[in-house]
Amino acid sequence: MRRIAIAAGLTAVAVVGVLGGRQLALAGSENAAPGHAFTLSGSVGGLVPGKASALRLTVDNPNAQPIRLASATVTAKAASAACPASLLGITTFSGTPETIVAARGQAVVELTVTLSAQAPDACRRVSFPLTYSGQADQWH
Repeated sequence: MRRIAIAAGLTAVAVVGVLGGRQLALAGSENAAPGHAFTLSGSVGGLVPGKASALRLTVDNPNAQPIRLASATVTAKAASAACPASLLGITTFSGTPETIVAARGQAVVELTVTLSAQAPDACRRVSFPLTYSGQADQWH
């Protein structure tokens, strides 16, 4: 088995909107720049201040060889001065031997997003820019 480290990084904008009361949602997706070996996209809905929600990341492998996802990270930037990135807590993904993405296939992994219980009303209907990044090994 030969492993070659490969990485992908991209930026997307997550839209946050009021679904009812103070429930919020975010979603983001974008293709990686040319030369990247895989892409990440994801979405989460129904964010409620203080409650964790699943951010489902789709890993798309356009290569002829399978890959093992080693890590995935989503980083948020401030939506505005009143809505800093620190209001979102986002876990990271550390791969396991079972996190194999088939050649020209897709896989889904989950991260957890938590909107702070102290999120002000000014953070309704705002967009948090998100950056997706990850690393994978070519799997034989």
